[in-house]
Amino acid sequence: MRTIIFDLDGTLINLNLNFNILLKKVQDLLQIDKKPVPFLETIVRYTKENRTLQNKVWNLIDQEEIKSVQDSQIFPETTQVLDLSLIHI
Repeated sequence: MRTIIFDLDGTLINLNLNFNILLKKVQDLLQIDKKPVPFLETIVRYTKENRTLQNKVWNLIDQEEIKSVQDSQIFPETTQVLDLSLIHI
């Protein structure tokens, strides 16, 4: 059995996630004065001692990504790329 793994956003679809809004929401949740960049490093640094806060941040990110899926757009080449990848399996 073979498995194909794709990075969805930017590879197969345009997720239409407003990253600046997400940054601001995470910034507010972490109660920090500056944008949380680098993003993942900042989240880990500010939540490593607080599992509850960590879960809130990841849940927020999940919710924002789920909302953005409703407005996502499949790239025109996606179907062709997937069809070609199935031929070579």
